[in-house]
Amino acid sequence: MLPYFGKFPEWFDAWKISALNNSSIDFLIYTDSDNIVSQGNLKVIRTSFVNFKAKLQSIFDFTIKCDIPYKLCDYKPCYGKALHDDLKDYDFWGHCDADMIFGNIRKYISDDILDNIEKVFTNGFLTIYRNNEKMNNLFLDDGVYPEFNYKEVYSTNHPCYFDEYSGMGLKCIRKKIKVFENKWFLDLSVSDNSFHHAGKQIICLFDKGRLYEVDENGIKNEVIFVHIQKREMKIFGVLGNKFVITPGRIFAVDCDFDKAWFDINQGRNYKYKYWIKRTVKIIKDKSVIWRIKKYIRVRKQFKFLRTLR
Repeated sequence: MLPYFGKFPEWFDAWKISALNNSSIDFLIYTDSDNIVSQGNLKVIRTSFVNFKAKLQSIFDFTIKCDIPYKLCDYKPCYGKALHDDLKDYDFWGHCDADMIFGNIRKYISDDILDNIEKVFTNGFLTIYRNNEKMNNLFLDDGVYPEFNYKEVYSTNHPCYFDEYSGMGLKCIRKKIKVFENKWFLDLSVSDNSFHHAGKQIICLFDKGRLYEVDENGIKNEVIFVHIQKREMKIFGVLGNKFVITPGRIFAVDCDFDKAWFDINQGRNYKYKYWIKRTVKIIKDKSVIWRIKKYIRVRKQFKFLRTLR
């Protein structure tokens, strides 16, 4: 599922095309936008951010903090409980981000795998849970420092990344939850001028429902999805079932890699501009001290992880 409030990014059509090509998976989109309608396996549930937040509030006995949609990242683990009426007919439910393009998901996450696990992936941009009481209530399990506890996470507007290792990841290890991990996906750094994976500079190709990383020699490796991480992307042309993804642009072209490689860098100063913009935001939000404390805590979390494993 994908809750998204406000204007969708310009390149959201690429997300939509890749989701439609995974016809055996239903994508539930909670949004206040009129620019997207239900289609095939895309199920649009029209609602406001205020009403969506009220659904989350209904499962807690204290007042939660969620002043902006970005904070919903921390609430992802509770969707199975808060949105039970929408999910009751599914064996599994999951959450994903909008800054992604999917390949053939079921090629990598088959029924044989799902029959033997309780959770798919640890990173918050795409996670799938078995739809049962145990997994839908796992986020309520009390953790001890440095693990984040749901009450402290939902009592602050600061992002705690509770859906990742800081919360659910540690809980799954501590509770010995069966988690399926697969490294055949691309999580591309937003602070890099270009796309890199495994030490190579790459671009991405979406081709009729399948997604590939392509290196400078034209060698292709199929992947489950690419996570572009908040990059500002622009679309050139009308997207169909074949397009090329480079840093900053998505080309609706017939795989003209020579042209695509000219666009491999967003500019020599891109990463510096990114860090300047991020630093200004942190100072403006007055969250410097909180982020320092969080950094120390995350370091302790990874040390704690080693003791659990």
